[in-house]
Amino acid sequence: MHGALNAAGIFAWPKNNYWHIDPEEQLRAEVLSQCAKRALKRTEIKVKGRTPKDIGATVERLTAERKLLKYPALAGSGVLFVSAISPKAYWVYVEAFVADRLRKAGIEEACLEEKLWEILPKLEPEKDVPVSIARVRRALGLGETGKQRFDEAALKLREQRRVYLSQHDHPLV
Repeated sequence: MHGALNAAGIFAWPKNNYWHIDPEEQLRAEVLSQCAKRALKRTEIKVKGRTPKDIGATVERLTAERKLLKYPALAGSGVLFVSAISPKAYWVYVEAFVADRLRKAGIEEACLEEKLWEILPKLEPEKDVPVSIARVRRALGLGETGKQRFDEAALKLREQRRVYLSQHDHPLV
């Protein structure tokens, strides 16, 4: 009967439940989805209703198929997994790790100034058209907690005559 259910496109799930999606394919898709968003240790991959053993076996199969890639964790030991279709997730992890180490060493402000300088041309609707500070802050991922750091970096760039700061919100109006 189980084979007949699969041939009809209906799959048995735990506790005699049935669904139109193969539970193993659903688990694979969920693991790949999570690892596409960010680099994760095997223990950080969670799928509701699935045991760590099931998840671990799926991670191993996906790694053997080269659908998941393994990279070293920079803090501590172990490995991180990322989806082969978005290996950038590992670089996001590396950048965050390096930024955290720089911040702890007191180098954050200089980095923020350079990030600000690099992002401005990308945000200009046209060359030499002003960009709102709120838009720049959002693009840098700085919320209210980063307001003071952002303001200090912007003022340093103004002192260096690298940027011009308008005195009102709508300089073109």
